Amino acid sequence: MSTAAERKFINLRKRLDQLGYRQPLGVESLPLVEKLFSDLVHTTESLRSAKLSAGKIEKEYSNFDVVLEPYREENARLTRENNELHLEVLKLKEQLEQRVKGNMKNVNALLSDHTNLISDITLKSRDQQCLPLPSSQVPSS
Repeated sequence: MSTAAERKFINLRKRLDQLGYRQPLGVESLPLVEKLFSDLVHTTESLRSAKLSAGKIEKEYSNFDVVLEPYREENARLTRENNELHLEVLKLKEQLEQRVKGNMKNVNALLSDHTNLISDITLKSRDQQCLPLPSSQVPSS
């Protein structure tokens, strides 16, 4: 084994020992273990970076919660108010429909009375035209 390869081997062995990997390491598996170790380091760094990023995002999210809370409260209040107004509109609509029905009954009753009065007047007028004149009013011939 050349000095460069020996240095690589010793270096890798130390790094593996530091991480608690004390299993035997053969020279023939050095390239594979180097690649696996490199991937492990890269994955560990990626995990650390992802955790930092997740922490930042979580902090931003909690800040959004603080900012959004007044809007959530106002939205709840407005929703309650909207529901109350909707119920009031429904009640007023029902009252209006009842008034319209009552007014229509009154109009129909008045129309019926009006029609009856017209009929009565018409009949009286005909009766008066058909009545014989009293004898004192009969024209002499």
